[in-house]
Order: sequence, then C-alpha cells, then structure tokens
Amino acid sequence: MTRSEELRNKLLEARDARWSLITGLESGEGSLIVISSNMPGEDKAKADGLVSWAATELKKLISAETLQTAQDAAGRAVFMKTLLNPADAKKAGVCLEELHPFCRLLDIDVYSGTTAFGRKEAGLGRRKCLLCGASAADCIRTEKHTHAEAVSAAEKLLSGFHNKNF
Repeated sequence: MTRSEELRNKLLEARDARWSLITGLESGEGSLIVISSNMPGEDKAKADGLVSWAATELKKLISAETLQTAQDAAGRAVFMKTLLNPADAKKAGVCLEELHPFCRLLDIDVYSGTTAFGRKEAGLGRRKCLLCGASAADCIRTEKHTHAEAVSAAEKLLSGFHNKNF
C-alpha cells in the first residue's frame, strides 16, 4: 500500500468515526455543529489551533455548548450543540468561516438530527476556492489547481492565524 493510499484510508476511517459520533450525539431542540478544518495536505493537525479558536468564537457568538472533541487523522473536530435552528446556526457558522482570510480553512457543518444543513439550505452562496475565488467544488472536481498550489495557499492563510494577523 502506498503512503497516499494509507493516508486516504486513515482519512476515510476518521470520517466514518466522526459520522458515528454525529449519529450518537443528540442535539434535541436546536442544532448539532461540527467544526473542523478543510486543510489540504498530509498534516491535518496544522489547523488544530484554528479549530479550537473557532469553537471558542462560536461559543461567544451563539452560546453553543461543546459536547465532545475528537482528534484523528483528519485533525481536530469539535462537536457542539446550540438551541438555534439549523438555518441560523449555519448562517452563524458561515459568518465565522468568512470573518478572517484564514477562517476559510474552517469547515463548520450543521446537522438537524443526522440531516446535514448546508449553505444552499440556508440560502447562502457556495464555498469559494482558496486560490481563485470560483466555486471550490468546481475547482476540486475539474482539478483546476494542483495539490501543491492548494497546500501552499492554505499554509499562507494559516500563517495569518499563527501570526495573529487579525
């Protein structure tokens, strides 16, 4: 097995484990929020500090409560609960994702039960590419940018967080 196949398998295992957590956590009234990073490259832990910072900011913004924190091959994930409905929780998450340039590395997912509530459902625009500003999904699907370009752009954004340029 190659190194990239091994990493891919570890990331898939992490995704499955996170899904098991999501299905096991009860949000009751309100919404479940999962904060993680969409850091490209092998070292997903580079953005762990950013994820923890975002959880603290979201607590202040919407009075969310941390239910659990996970650390795996995909980096850190913070599972939170809020009494906000999914649309308002997603809007708050997107507001945080767009607060500073480095926040574009955040991935803030919202669930009602086990149903994901995305940007589209909240009436918000699609996530933009880190490199060119086009739809991130389109750039990924068409492989418009190289992996090295994506990693470099992400590391540049992350340096803004580490240097506290906000």
